[in-house]
Amino acid sequence: RVEAYDSDSQNPFERNRNLSFESNIWEGSLLFEFNFLPYTHGSRDHFFTPYLFGGLTLFNFNPQAVYDGPNIPEENVSTGQLVDLRPLGTEGQFKGEEYYTTTAAITYGFGFKFDLSYEWSINIHVGARDTYTDYLDDVSTVYTDPTDLRRTREQGQLAAYMSNRSLNLGTDATALGRVGQQRGDDNTDDFYLFAGVGVMYYFGDVRCPNYGKGSRR
Repeated sequence: RVEAYDSDSQNPFERNRNLSFESNIWEGSLLFEFNFLPYTHGSRDHFFTPYLFGGLTLFNFNPQAVYDGPNIPEENVSTGQLVDLRPLGTEGQFKGEEYYTTTAAITYGFGFKFDLSYEWSINIHVGARDTYTDYLDDVSTVYTDPTDLRRTREQGQLAAYMSNRSLNLGTDATALGRVGQQRGDDNTDDFYLFAGVGVMYYFGDVRCPNYGKGSRR
C-alpha cells in the first residue's frame, strides 16, 4: 500500500496544491539475487549473507482520495467518501482513454538473510520499484478545464472538485488551477519503495528419482 499527502510536504507549491492519494499495490516479481558471502541453508558455517537483488515486477494499482467537499446527492457522493480517481479523468483524459492501472516496473534493492535454525530463516530487504507509469498518484501533467469535466463525466462535479483541490494561497496571479498550469511533472515516471521482513521454512532437499538404475537380469 502506498500513499502521499501534499499537506505533509515542505514544498510551498505542493502544500498549496493540496493533492493526496492512497492505493493498494498488488504485484508479482521475477528476481535474481547476488549473495556477497557463501550461503547454504542449514549450514553451520555459511548461514548468513547480505545480498543484492534485481528484476522485473508486474503490478496493479488504483489511486483513490478522500472527498472533503459538500455532499453531491445527484452524483451519490458524500463528504468523507473514498473515491476512485482514474474514472474521473482529473487531467482531462478522454473517456475510455484513461491510464492503465496494470503496468511494469524495474525492481532493485538489497537485503540480509540468516538462519535461525536448520528449518527456519529470516530475510530482511528494502527494494525500489522504478515504474513505467506517471499516474501512480493520479498526478502527471497540467490542470484541465473544470467545465469540460462537468460536461463529459458522469460524476462531473466530483471530477472537477478532485481535479483542483488547491488552497489557492497568495494572489490571483499565483493561484493554482488555471487551465494548462502545471499540476504534476511528466518528465519522470513514478517510483515507490518497499521494505519487508520474511520468515522462511526449509522443507529439505528435493532429490531426483533414480530412473533406469534397476538391477539387470
